[in-house]
Amino acid sequence: MVAHRDERLPPRTRRILHLDVDAFLASVEQALHPELRGRPVVVGGSPTSRNLVMSCSYDARRRGVRPGMFASQAARHCPEAVFVPGDSKAANQKRAEIVRLLLEVSPRIQVTSIDDFLVDLTGSTRLLGCAFTVAERLRARIWTQTHMPVTVGVGTGPILARLAGKLGKPGGVAGILPGHERAFLARLPVRHLPGVGHKTASVVMAQAFGVPAFPVDTHIHRLAARWGLSKGINVEQTEADLKKVFPRDRWNVLHLQIIYFGREYCPARGHDLSTCRICSWAATAKRIREEEKKNKGTAKK
Repeated sequence: MVAHRDERLPPRTRRILHLDVDAFLASVEQALHPELRGRPVVVGGSPTSRNLVMSCSYDARRRGVRPGMFASQAARHCPEAVFVPGDSKAANQKRAEIVRLLLEVSPRIQVTSIDDFLVDLTGSTRLLGCAFTVAERLRARIWTQTHMPVTVGVGTGPILARLAGKLGKPGGVAGILPGHERAFLARLPVRHLPGVGHKTASVVMAQAFGVPAFPVDTHIHRLAARWGLSKGINVEQTEADLKKVFPRDRWNVLHLQIIYFGREYCPARGHDLSTCRICSWAATAKRIREEEKKNKGTAKK
């Protein structure tokens, strides 16, 4: 249906493709080693050392693994994961192969990162067909020739194409027709906007629109762990735990109060939990001993 409606657009209608290689570094490993396809792959080295996850396949993500977490933590989430160090040379070769395929479609391409590309199809649809059809053919051809999965977004500009692509992940094609941009953006969550992460979206919704939210910064994350309110694995988990503890109508006020308390009275280093007006009764005896030991070690250095 979308492809059919896209075909009705005038030939000079601006149409931009945004291509994002899904789980790029992990996909490179699966392209080089077919036996890894369909298995949870984690790029970042051995889980026995303090390595960080640089990339992970969607099979690993479904088991709780995320880029940026420690490899040891990823191994706990997904014991059956295959850990690999990654191959930067092969990754650059795959990027070059994809660029060559894009240049066959349009001379106007932009490589925004190693796994992110923009293609301007304006004026090319009369020859190649509608943008949506080109996107589907391009996605299929990239997979056939490089074995790299890509998601393609179609829009009248780079940002809109990028936003459309988020709805097509992983490995799909999604588009926004001209004239439908306002309706599309009106229903889109704030966190989907480029450069807006989970925390920023929560802050905007809480402070600009009054929607109950509990944005977690480093202070809240630290104090929630100190006070035994969360295991503190990541900020998303901390936020979920705190929302269970505090009433919804207090979230917008409480998160600011906790941040202020953390900045003024409960610092990350050199803090004596046993004398703190909250930590002294909220923190466990084990946590108090651990931080006291850490503070003594820091003082010796």
